[in-house]
Amino acid sequence: MPPSRLSVDGFSASAGDLSCTSMFVALGKETWRFRIIQQVYFWEGVLGRSAHVNICVTKEMKADLLTRWKITNVVTLYDKAPSWNFKELSVEDKHVFFEKLCRLNEFKLFRAEGELPTDEKEILETAVEVTRFSYRDDRGVAHLRESRPLILLSSTSWTEDEDFGILLDALKSVEYVAQISSTTISSPANRLPHLIVVITGKGPQKAMYLDRIDRLKFRHVHIVTPWLEAEDYPKMLAAANLGVSLHTSTSGLDLPMKVVDMFGCKLPVLAKSFAAIHELVVEKDNEPGAYQQASPNGRLFNTPAELKAHILDLITGFPSHAQKLSDLRQNLRRDALLTWEAHWDAVFWPIMQSYGVEPDLTLFSGSGDRLN
Repeated sequence: MPPSRLSVDGFSASAGDLSCTSMFVALGKETWRFRIIQQVYFWEGVLGRSAHVNICVTKEMKADLLTRWKITNVVTLYDKAPSWNFKELSVEDKHVFFEKLCRLNEFKLFRAEGELPTDEKEILETAVEVTRFSYRDDRGVAHLRESRPLILLSSTSWTEDEDFGILLDALKSVEYVAQISSTTISSPANRLPHLIVVITGKGPQKAMYLDRIDRLKFRHVHIVTPWLEAEDYPKMLAAANLGVSLHTSTSGLDLPMKVVDMFGCKLPVLAKSFAAIHELVVEKDNEPGAYQQASPNGRLFNTPAELKAHILDLITGFPSHAQKLSDLRQNLRRDALLTWEAHWDAVFWPIMQSYGVEPDLTLFSGSGDRLN
């Protein structure tokens, strides 16, 4: 292999934006820390321009490298969820997972209700295992229940960087519509399901928002805020029906890994809009700037009203008649470059092979920890 220089600018660009802008203001221009940051900023540009290849994680970041440091030899390699960990679950695996969660106090809402629905009562009374979402029949076969609630999942750091109030305000409006809907007779295609909102994560503002949640008197929207074990987080994503991301990049240049993980599990996502998010979340067919997928895989929002409208549009008629939601999931299944391995092979290895490097297949044995 001939000598070559590779620069990974996924961190450098965001560090240049955050450290050299936010920290400049915070520290003041006369501090020794300020001068160190200036030097780091300078050498990032020098090293980036001298590299044979620079790797970054979005097209927005690629453009920023050109504008900020005049770096031209840049390739975009998007983050992807490792398929050996973030993947769809079979109905059997979902039922086993629901059974596991039902044994935890944080997931009491996942347990079968005391009074079974009339149209499912005969089937469920003969089942050997029943959860709020699934059951195992007397032959040992797992099924999803027709009356199951919709699981809306969001992962948050409970900080000012993610305005959880947007989701909470949207859910208030959804609850209001659901209360009105429950008093009218409607066909299954126009009926709103019960909604169980699972919000994972820890952070400084969690207690404040939990207090707000406790004061709400929802009847159709139920919120649980568990802390999941690492092995259960991918399964929770795969068991959910719709994801919500409140993340907005401080730099505007990188993409939320939580959405990447959700897409790995083929979970459609409603995401807070910001500059680079269009490279990941696609709303329309062949949308300009949608570099990773040609077909829709989610929706974008800026306000609680927009988020509420998207939720209602996608969940109405769930589970059998929510065609728009089903279409988004099917589009994710068709994405040929969705896996980490496939994207690596398509983008990164051709670059390395041009320098005489051949892939080490042992890297993709599927037994390792997450690499990105």
